[in-house]
Amino acid sequence: MNFYCTSFSKDKVIAYDSTEITKHFNKTSLVEADLVCLEITKQEYFTFDEVEFDSTEGKRFVVIDFTEYGHNNTDVNHFYGVNTSEHAEKFPNKEYLKLDEALKKREIKCYFKRELPSNHAKTKFPIYPIEYPCLHREEPENNYESFWGRSTDVFFNWGWSNPSRPKL
Repeated sequence: MNFYCTSFSKDKVIAYDSTEITKHFNKTSLVEADLVCLEITKQEYFTFDEVEFDSTEGKRFVVIDFTEYGHNNTDVNHFYGVNTSEHAEKFPNKEYLKLDEALKKREIKCYFKRELPSNHAKTKFPIYPIEYPCLHREEPENNYESFWGRSTDVFFNWGWSNPSRPKL
């Protein structure tokens, strides 16, 4: 399957996490593409490229949405092409409202969402959490040298332990 990947931003900026996922896609020109992959995140300077969007007439979409709404807005039921106007206060840049209206005229095959609320809106297309593909990374060949030569990720989290933990 061939994908045309874009942000529909005039400056062509695409979220880094998204490119980590789509590097596994077979990317082609729009003419050769079976699906358009919209890679989107909220940016102050986003300018909707209506000319590029209009050239996608007749194409089906996959949306990869990395939009964050702030530390106190983790249960936001927002989806581009569905209800951005209902959340307009979270989008000072009104270019996203243009994108939302344009997406309503396209067929979305599936939608991957960061911070997907468990009670998300019902839509005509399937919606999936984006977390799993974000964690995927290619592992090197598993042999003795590569095992001992790998980098180590360390996470330290300090906090009060549950009092019953020492009993375990």
